[in-house]
Amino acid sequence: YTRGTDSVTDYCSFYNATIFETDTPRAHSGGQLSITIPGHLMHSFKGDDNKIEWQIVVKGPIRRWPDLGNDYPFTVLPKKLT
Repeated sequence: YTRGTDSVTDYCSFYNATIFETDTPRAHSGGQLSITIPGHLMHSFKGDDNKIEWQIVVKGPIRRWPDLGNDYPFTVLPKKLT
């Protein structure tokens, strides 16, 4: 949005969930996970001046190695009307 003559972006985290956590070495080297987005939350949206973007944030400390810290955006489709 515009504040005076500046264009401003606000960020707000509206849903947080831990989907994987381990202290076991090599448990994170590969595999698959699935998540269910609660149906009452807003789907992804992109308008002319606004957007709602979902992303998975992967983070974690790794001893004697650079820590993990990556963001992966993804699209959440609107809930089907029944």
